[in-house]
Amino acid sequence: MYLKKIALVTAISTVPFTVSALEALDDEFLGEITGQEGITIDQHYANTIEEFKYVDGDGDGVSGPGEISVTNIQVGASNQVVGGSIDMLTDRIYTTGMTIDASATGVLIGEARIGDDTTGTFVGGKDLLIGGIHLGNAAGGTNSIGSIAVIDQSNYMGVGGANLGTYDASGNLASGLVSVAGQKLYSNAYATEFGSSGDAVAADAAGDAAIAAMIAANTDNSWITGTTLISSKTSGTGVVISSDSFSYIGEVQYSDHENGGVYDTSNTIEIESITTFRMGDGTEREANNSGNVIMGAYSTMTIDVEAGKLVLSAQESMRSMTIDAIKIGGTSVGSVAILGNHWVGTTSIYAH
Repeated sequence: MYLKKIALVTAISTVPFTVSALEALDDEFLGEITGQEGITIDQHYANTIEEFKYVDGDGDGVSGPGEISVTNIQVGASNQVVGGSIDMLTDRIYTTGMTIDASATGVLIGEARIGDDTTGTFVGGKDLLIGGIHLGNAAGGTNSIGSIAVIDQSNYMGVGGANLGTYDASGNLASGLVSVAGQKLYSNAYATEFGSSGDAVAADAAGDAAIAAMIAANTDNSWITGTTLISSKTSGTGVVISSDSFSYIGEVQYSDHENGGVYDTSNTIEIESITTFRMGDGTEREANNSGNVIMGAYSTMTIDVEAGKLVLSAQESMRSMTIDAIKIGGTSVGSVAILGNHWVGTTSIYAH
């Protein structure tokens, strides 16, 4: 007990000296310290999964247990094709600048710049390769229906990523997503057909000014990075998720595995240059598809579990999509534009 008292007295006696040391910090030193909030995440990675399998124990109730198996899943950045391979060391994808903050209304997640090598240089989008999709009996009688490659995914806008084209002095499109010379981002034919669509009217009127507005609205001048807000409902339990997300996919390929599984245009369907976006006024996560700022597609929903069902309520989305070309056997059958797509509804998911 005596030794404990000595130790206590010794500890207390050191306190004034510690305080004196703190008093030596001056205003100039403290002025160099800045507070930081939230986190930023940069990644450089590749990923492979040998197999993802789903088994339905009772199948369709007639033919026994069924199985869906997805094999040889690869994620990286090598600009591959169906049947290609991603090197885990040399074909890694960069995602830079993802942010996470706790806001007053929930958790706010800022999208990463896909393909940014941390220096602001776009070095290539993300590739997803699926070697085989197998359907059939869980006892082992499955057959592959083909393989898929999703090439060069990013939220980058510029050379190597999404490109809304070059324009003449009148705002007419010379080349780009809707690659018909002499037409604007959306042609007058589209504006006539979809006259009530904010996307079509605004984009047609804006011409190349829309491109300048997009660049001005994005501080890095290249990436259109959206945000996702995850929050609670104003009353009761449940989760509300609202987001903006711009997407560009260089190409989606499907092959039916003829010719020994080797990529060949003769046995492949290709969908090229898929861009998903909306024309807004620059306000994030707002149900607005009228403006001259190119933004991410908007979506929102509330998630609840009710009476044994996963219920997605108050669903709403606003987006436009352009596809440069759809090719069958290497020959293009045309291009597609889906403009001013506004969807609302409720979805229930449950077992049967």
